Amino acid sequence: MRKGIIDRYQERYGDFGPTLAAEKLAKEGHEVNHETLRRWLIEEKLWKKKRRRSPHRSWLRLGAARGCRVDERLLPELLEYGRTQLSQRGAVLAVLGARGRWLAAEQPAWRWVLAGAPAPGAWDTGTRAERLGFFAALRRTDPQAARELVGRSYAQEPPEDRAELVARFAVGLSMADEPFLEASLDDRRKEVRLAAARVLVCLPASRLVERMAARARPLVDRRGHVVLPEAPDASGLRDGLETTPPRGEGPRAFYLRQILAAAPLAAWGPPAAALSSLAKSEWREVVILGWALATARQREAAWAEALLGVTLQVPELVRIVAPERREAVVLSVLGRAEPADIPLVLRQLEPPFGEAVSRGALAAVKRACLGADADSEAATISRARLQTARALLAEIAVDLAPSLLDGLAQSLFPPRKTPWHAALATMLVVIERRLAAHRSFKEPA
Repeated sequence: MRKGIIDRYQERYGDFGPTLAAEKLAKEGHEVNHETLRRWLIEEKLWKKKRRRSPHRSWLRLGAARGCRVDERLLPELLEYGRTQLSQRGAVLAVLGARGRWLAAEQPAWRWVLAGAPAPGAWDTGTRAERLGFFAALRRTDPQAARELVGRSYAQEPPEDRAELVARFAVGLSMADEPFLEASLDDRRKEVRLAAARVLVCLPASRLVERMAARARPLVDRRGHVVLPEAPDASGLRDGLETTPPRGEGPRAFYLRQILAAAPLAAWGPPAAALSSLAKSEWREVVILGWALATARQREAAWAEALLGVTLQVPELVRIVAPERREAVVLSVLGRAEPADIPLVLRQLEPPFGEAVSRGALAAVKRACLGADADSEAATISRARLQTARALLAEIAVDLAPSLLDGLAQSLFPPRKTPWHAALATMLVVIERRLAAHRSFKEPA
C-alpha cells in the first residue's frame, strides 16, 4: 500500500503538502493519515519539514527559452528537484547540459535523467532505465520502428519491462498498434494485461472499445435509467476490468464506472442532454465519473466543458476544453472550487497564467479558505484555514502572471492586520525571487 500511495503522490500531488495530498488521495480510495503520509515522504526524501516553495519553475521557463545552461554549482539541487517533481523533469532536462547528464549518471537517485536523454545503442547495451528511455523517445519520433523493435525481443523481456513497454505505446498511438496490444491482453501477467487495456481504450476503433460499448449500452439509457452490472466474466477480466474496488465504493458501482470509462462517448448522445437525464438518478455521481474518465481518454472538448460544470474529480479535463473557451471555463471552475481542487485545476494550464486566471486564482483561495472575513482586521480565522491559504498561495505564486508581481509586492506594504494580508505575505519571497529572475534575464516583469 505504501509504495502505491507514494507513487501516486509523485505522479499527481508532488507539489502538495501532506495534509492536502492526503485529502485528495482519500478521494481516490487511497486512505492514509496525513501525519503518516508526512513521515513516509520524509523517509523517502520527498518532503522536508517547513519546506518552502522554490521558484524553480519560473527560472526554468526563462532559462529554457533563452537556451541557458544552469550554473554547475546548482546542478545537484536541480537534479534533486527533478527527482521529486516528476512534472518538471522535461524543463530540468532542457537546462542541464552535458555536465549535468554526466553527474546524473554517477548518482543512482538521478538516473531518471538517462530515461529522458537516451544514448545511442541504449536498447542493446543500456540499463533498464536507458532502454525504456530509448523506446519512449523512438515512439515519439517513429512509432512503427519502435513497435518493430520491441516485437523482436518482447517475449524475452521480464514481465515488469513488458508492462512498461506496453504503457509507452500510448505515445504515437494508432490503429497500427492495435494487433500488438490486443495480443498483449493474453499475457500471463496481470500488470501487462492491464497496461495493454489502458492503452487500447484510447483507440476508439479498437476491438476492446467495441466490446466495452456492447457492455455499456444496456447499463444507461437516454432517460437516465441506470442498471448496475454483475461481476466481470472471463472476457471482461481479459479486457482489464478489475474486481477489487477502492475502499468506500461498492463492487457493482466500481464495475459500472470502469465500463463507462472505456466505452465511446458517442453512445450517449450530446453531453448536455446526457447529463440532464441523470438529474434524479441515485447513481449520478458514478456515471459522471465514468464519463469524465472516458472524456480524458477520448479528448472530447464538448464533453470536457460540460463535465467541468458538474464535477472536478478529473481536473485533466481542463486541458481538453477548446482553447478559445478554456479561460472562461477555468474562471467558472475556480469560482466554486474547494481548496484542494484549486492547484489541481491550475496545474492543467500552461504557465505562467494570464492576468485574468491569475486574479481568479487569488480570488478563489481568498473565498475558499478565508471567506467573508478575509479583509476584516477583527476577524478570528482558525490556524488551519490560514495555513491552507498560505500553502495554496505558495503553490500558485510561481506561475502568476509576471505583470502582476510588482503590484502584489507593493500591496504588502504597509502591512495590514487582516487574514488575507497575512496569507499573501507568504508569497513575498517567491515574488521577489521571480522579479530578480526576470531582471537577470533583462526582461520586464
